[in-house]
Amino acid sequence: MDIEKIFLKQTETVGNFNTNRLIEVRNKNLQKILNRFDKEEHRLETVKKYQGVTFINDAKATSINATYYTFETIKQEFIWITTGENQDIDYKELFVNVSKKVKAIVYIGKDSEKIFQAFSSIVPTIYVRENMEEAVFTAFYSAEPDDIILFSPACEYEEDTKDYQSIGLAFKNAIAQL
Repeated sequence: MDIEKIFLKQTETVGNFNTNRLIEVRNKNLQKILNRFDKEEHRLETVKKYQGVTFINDAKATSINATYYTFETIKQEFIWITTGENQDIDYKELFVNVSKKVKAIVYIGKDSEKIFQAFSSIVPTIYVRENMEEAVFTAFYSAEPDDIILFSPACEYEEDTKDYQSIGLAFKNAIAQL
């Protein structure tokens, strides 16, 4: 359709055409952004589906807010692998989602008192493991078909762990050991 002819004939059509076109452009741009976001490594990355269990790597979620977003995104119950050694973390923002969606927590580290204090009244099962491999194995053997196992730390990493990429790769490597 020639835009000049539209301008000459019907101003209502021009307004409708422009509004519809803006919505279409906005939706396409939004979809591109969401597609790129979903495919970003270590951010809501579906790693593998193994024996009916889906593993999601969210190692980039290094804050309570990022983990909150992840919990809002996942619509079904899941097993949550997390960490937070020697960190002062306020889990309050996660309580509602944890109570509705988290079937079990697998905590990596020795300083587990805070995770028990925060969630033992709302999550029936909390495991404490020393490393990622133990955490993945525990989560997998606790899971049922069609379950999701989510690794989302909700905190910054310790200095001896380089960065979210390293811990995300450790998660993937542990899955490969199953």
